[in-house]
Amino acid sequence: MGGQNADAANAIMTATLLQAAANMKPATSPDDPGLMAWVFDGVPGDGLFAGRLAAFGASLNHPVTRVTERNVNEEMARLADILRSRSDGKRSGRARILLLGLEPNRLASLRPAEDDFSFSMDDDASPSPEKCLVDLLREGPTVGIHSLFWFDSLNNLNRGLSRVAQREFESRILFQMSANDSGQLIDSTTAADLGPGRGLLYSEQTGISEKFRPWAMPDQDWLNSVGQILADRR
Repeated sequence: MGGQNADAANAIMTATLLQAAANMKPATSPDDPGLMAWVFDGVPGDGLFAGRLAAFGASLNHPVTRVTERNVNEEMARLADILRSRSDGKRSGRARILLLGLEPNRLASLRPAEDDFSFSMDDDASPSPEKCLVDLLREGPTVGIHSLFWFDSLNNLNRGLSRVAQREFESRILFQMSANDSGQLIDSTTAADLGPGRGLLYSEQTGISEKFRPWAMPDQDWLNSVGQILADRR
Protein backbone atom coordinates (compact mmCIF):
# COMPACT_ATOMS: atom_id res chain seq x y z
CA MET A 1 0.00 0.00 0.00
CA GLY A 2 1.12 3.53 -0.67
CA GLY A 3 -0.22 6.99 0.06
CA GLN A 4 -0.84 9.37 2.94
CA ASN A 5 -4.05 7.87 4.30
CA ALA A 6 -3.03 6.41 7.65
CA ASP A 7 -6.62 5.78 8.71
CA ALA A 8 -7.43 3.66 5.65
CA ALA A 9 -4.08 1.85 5.72
CA ASN A 10 -4.46 0.88 9.38
CA ALA A 11 -8.07 -0.14 8.81
CA ILE A 12 -7.07 -2.48 5.97
CA MET A 13 -4.24 -3.93 8.04
CA THR A 14 -6.57 -4.47 10.99
CA ALA A 15 -9.23 -6.08 8.80
CA THR A 16 -6.62 -8.39 7.28
CA LEU A 17 -5.46 -9.59 10.69
CA LEU A 18 -9.04 -9.86 11.94
CA GLN A 19 -10.19 -11.94 8.98
CA ALA A 20 -7.19 -14.25 9.23
CA ALA A 21 -7.69 -14.73 12.98
CA ALA A 22 -11.42 -15.38 12.54
CA ASN A 23 -10.79 -18.11 9.97
CA MET A 24 -7.71 -19.85 11.40
CA LYS A 25 -6.90 -21.24 14.80
CA PRO A 26 -3.82 -20.05 16.70
CA ALA A 27 -0.65 -21.88 15.73
CA THR A 28 1.43 -23.07 18.66
CA SER A 29 4.56 -23.16 16.50
CA PRO A 30 5.59 -22.58 12.86
CA ASP A 31 5.07 -26.31 12.24
CA ASP A 32 1.55 -26.31 13.67
CA PRO A 33 -1.45 -25.61 11.38
CA GLY A 34 -3.00 -22.25 12.15
CA LEU A 35 -2.00 -18.60 12.10
CA MET A 36 1.03 -16.64 13.28
CA ALA A 37 1.67 -12.97 12.54
CA TRP A 38 4.44 -10.41 12.75
CA VAL A 39 3.72 -6.66 12.81
CA PHE A 40 6.65 -4.54 11.59
CA ASP A 41 5.75 -1.33 13.41
CA GLY A 42 7.65 1.74 12.28
CA VAL A 43 4.93 4.20 13.30
CA PRO A 44 6.47 6.97 15.47
CA GLY A 45 5.57 6.83 19.14
CA ASP A 46 3.53 10.02 18.86
CA GLY A 47 1.74 8.79 15.72
CA LEU A 48 -2.04 8.53 15.68
CA PHE A 49 -2.02 4.72 15.36
CA ALA A 50 1.23 3.95 17.16
CA GLY A 51 1.17 0.38 18.47
CA ARG A 52 -2.54 -0.02 17.78
CA LEU A 53 -2.35 -2.91 15.31
CA ALA A 54 0.05 -4.85 17.53
CA ALA A 55 -2.16 -4.15 20.56
CA PHE A 56 -5.14 -5.60 18.71
CA GLY A 57 -3.04 -8.64 17.84
CA ALA A 58 -2.11 -9.02 21.50
CA SER A 59 -5.80 -9.21 22.40
CA LEU A 60 -6.16 -12.36 20.29
CA ASN A 61 -5.15 -15.87 21.20
CA HIS A 62 -3.03 -16.00 18.09
CA PRO A 63 0.71 -15.40 18.40
CA VAL A 64 1.28 -11.88 17.05
CA THR A 65 4.79 -10.47 17.43
CA ARG A 66 5.45 -6.73 17.29
CA VAL A 67 8.74 -5.93 15.54
CA THR A 68 10.43 -2.64 16.39
CA GLU A 69 13.97 -1.31 16.09
CA ARG A 70 14.85 -3.07 19.34
CA ASN A 71 14.07 -6.62 18.25
CA VAL A 72 14.09 -6.47 14.44
CA ASN A 73 17.40 -8.34 14.04
CA GLU A 74 16.29 -11.15 16.33
CA GLU A 75 12.89 -11.55 14.65
CA MET A 76 14.31 -11.44 11.12
CA ALA A 77 16.72 -14.21 12.05
CA ARG A 78 13.78 -16.20 13.42
CA LEU A 79 11.78 -15.70 10.22
CA ALA A 80 14.80 -16.60 8.10
CA ASP A 81 15.09 -19.89 10.01
CA ILE A 82 11.40 -20.61 9.37
CA LEU A 83 11.85 -19.90 5.66
CA ARG A 84 14.88 -22.18 5.47
CA SER A 85 12.97 -24.95 7.23
CA ARG A 86 10.34 -24.76 4.48
CA SER A 87 12.76 -25.08 1.61
CA ASP A 88 11.08 -28.36 0.64
CA GLY A 89 8.07 -26.32 -0.50
CA LYS A 90 5.61 -28.24 1.67
CA ARG A 91 2.63 -26.11 2.71
CA SER A 92 0.21 -28.43 4.44
CA GLY A 93 0.52 -29.03 8.18
CA ARG A 94 2.36 -25.78 8.81
CA ALA A 95 1.37 -22.39 10.16
CA ARG A 96 0.17 -19.70 7.79
CA ILE A 97 2.39 -16.70 8.51
CA LEU A 98 1.26 -13.12 7.98
CA LEU A 99 3.76 -10.24 7.82
CA LEU A 100 2.18 -6.80 8.26
CA GLY A 101 4.31 -3.69 7.85
CA LEU A 102 3.37 -0.16 8.93
CA GLU A 103 6.00 2.30 7.71
CA PRO A 104 8.73 -0.37 7.90
CA ASN A 105 11.10 2.10 6.24
CA ARG A 106 11.58 3.56 9.73
CA LEU A 107 13.24 0.30 10.86
CA ALA A 108 16.81 1.03 9.86
CA SER A 109 17.93 -2.61 9.72
CA LEU A 110 15.39 -3.37 7.00
CA ARG A 111 16.44 -0.57 4.65
CA PRO A 112 18.27 -1.57 1.46
CA ALA A 113 22.04 -1.19 1.63
CA GLU A 114 23.27 1.89 -0.21
CA ASP A 115 25.87 -0.26 -1.93
CA ASP A 116 23.94 -2.91 -3.88
CA PHE A 117 27.21 -4.68 -4.66
CA SER A 118 28.30 -5.05 -1.05
CA PHE A 119 29.11 -8.56 0.16
CA SER A 120 30.62 -10.34 3.08
CA MET A 121 34.03 -12.04 2.96
CA ASP A 122 32.80 -14.45 5.64
CA ASP A 123 30.89 -17.36 4.05
CA ASP A 124 29.40 -18.21 7.44
CA ALA A 125 28.08 -14.71 8.07
CA SER A 126 24.34 -14.51 8.66
CA PRO A 127 22.36 -12.65 5.98
CA SER A 128 21.42 -9.10 6.89
CA PRO A 129 17.82 -8.41 7.98
CA GLU A 130 17.26 -6.55 4.70
CA LYS A 131 18.36 -9.55 2.64
CA CYS A 132 16.22 -11.84 4.80
CA LEU A 133 13.24 -9.60 4.04
CA VAL A 134 13.85 -9.85 0.29
CA ASP A 135 14.04 -13.64 0.60
CA LEU A 136 10.77 -13.71 2.54
CA LEU A 137 9.02 -11.59 -0.08
CA ARG A 138 10.37 -13.65 -2.97
CA GLU A 139 10.07 -17.18 -1.60
CA GLY A 140 7.51 -16.81 1.19
CA PRO A 141 4.22 -17.01 -0.74
CA THR A 142 4.97 -20.49 -2.07
CA VAL A 143 5.43 -21.81 1.49
CA GLY A 144 2.63 -20.00 3.30
CA ILE A 145 4.30 -16.71 4.24
CA HIS A 146 2.37 -13.66 3.00
CA SER A 147 3.10 -9.93 3.32
CA LEU A 148 1.14 -6.67 3.34
CA PHE A 149 3.14 -3.45 3.81
CA TRP A 150 2.18 0.23 3.88
CA PHE A 151 4.40 3.20 3.07
CA ASP A 152 3.08 6.75 3.30
CA SER A 153 4.96 8.02 0.23
CA LEU A 154 6.91 6.81 -2.79
CA ASN A 155 10.12 8.24 -1.32
CA ASN A 156 9.67 6.17 1.84
CA LEU A 157 8.79 3.10 -0.22
CA ASN A 158 12.08 3.47 -2.08
CA ARG A 159 13.90 3.97 1.22
CA GLY A 160 12.28 0.89 2.73
CA LEU A 161 12.39 -1.59 -0.15
CA SER A 162 14.76 -2.11 -3.03
CA ARG A 163 13.32 -2.14 -6.55
CA VAL A 164 13.86 -5.90 -6.60
CA ALA A 165 11.82 -6.33 -3.42
CA GLN A 166 9.05 -4.04 -4.68
CA ARG A 167 8.50 -6.27 -7.69
CA GLU A 168 7.59 -9.19 -5.41
CA PHE A 169 4.22 -7.62 -4.54
CA GLU A 170 1.60 -8.83 -7.04
CA SER A 171 -1.09 -6.37 -5.87
CA ARG A 172 -0.82 -2.74 -4.88
CA ILE A 173 -3.23 -0.41 -3.07
CA LEU A 174 -2.82 3.28 -3.76
CA PHE A 175 -4.40 6.22 -2.00
CA GLN A 176 -4.43 9.78 -3.29
CA MET A 177 -0.95 10.87 -4.40
CA SER A 178 0.78 12.95 -7.04
CA ALA A 179 0.50 12.02 -10.70
CA ASN A 180 4.24 11.43 -10.82
CA ASP A 181 4.20 8.99 -7.89
CA SER A 182 1.16 7.18 -9.29
CA GLY A 183 2.85 6.88 -12.68
CA GLN A 184 5.97 5.35 -11.15
CA LEU A 185 4.00 2.82 -9.10
CA ILE A 186 1.43 1.60 -11.63
CA ASP A 187 2.33 3.29 -14.96
CA SER A 188 -0.83 5.39 -14.70
CA THR A 189 -1.72 8.71 -13.10
CA THR A 190 -5.12 7.40 -11.93
CA ALA A 191 -4.29 7.68 -8.21
CA ALA A 192 -3.84 11.44 -8.61
CA ASP A 193 -7.58 11.74 -9.27
CA LEU A 194 -8.66 9.82 -6.18
CA GLY A 195 -10.53 11.71 -3.50
CA PRO A 196 -9.54 11.43 0.18
CA GLY A 197 -12.15 8.68 0.70
CA ARG A 198 -11.09 6.44 -2.19
CA GLY A 199 -8.44 3.83 -2.86
CA LEU A 200 -7.19 2.01 -5.94
CA LEU A 201 -6.47 -1.73 -6.10
CA TYR A 202 -4.00 -2.60 -8.86
CA SER A 203 -3.02 -6.06 -10.05
CA GLU A 204 0.54 -6.31 -11.33
CA GLN A 205 -0.25 -9.57 -13.10
CA THR A 206 -3.24 -8.36 -15.10
CA GLY A 207 -2.61 -4.62 -15.20
CA ILE A 208 -6.21 -4.03 -14.10
CA SER A 209 -7.07 -1.40 -11.49
CA GLU A 210 -10.29 -0.95 -9.52
CA LYS A 211 -11.40 1.95 -7.33
CA PHE A 212 -12.90 1.22 -3.92
CA ARG A 213 -13.97 2.98 -0.72
CA PRO A 214 -11.63 2.07 2.16
CA TRP A 215 -13.00 1.11 5.55
CA ALA A 216 -12.83 3.58 8.41
CA MET A 217 -10.58 2.60 11.29
CA PRO A 218 -12.73 0.98 14.04
CA ASP A 219 -12.62 2.60 17.46
CA GLN A 220 -10.72 0.95 20.28
CA ASP A 221 -13.81 -0.26 22.13
CA TRP A 222 -14.99 -2.15 19.05
CA LEU A 223 -11.57 -3.73 18.56
CA ASN A 224 -11.47 -4.77 22.22
CA SER A 225 -14.88 -6.41 22.00
CA VAL A 226 -14.08 -8.30 18.78
CA GLY A 227 -10.76 -9.43 20.17
CA GLN A 228 -12.53 -10.76 23.27
CA ILE A 229 -15.13 -12.59 21.16
CA LEU A 230 -12.41 -14.34 19.14
CA ALA A 231 -10.41 -15.15 22.25
CA ASP A 232 -13.50 -16.63 23.97
CA ARG A 233 -14.40 -18.63 20.88
CA ARG A 234 -11.01 -20.37 20.95
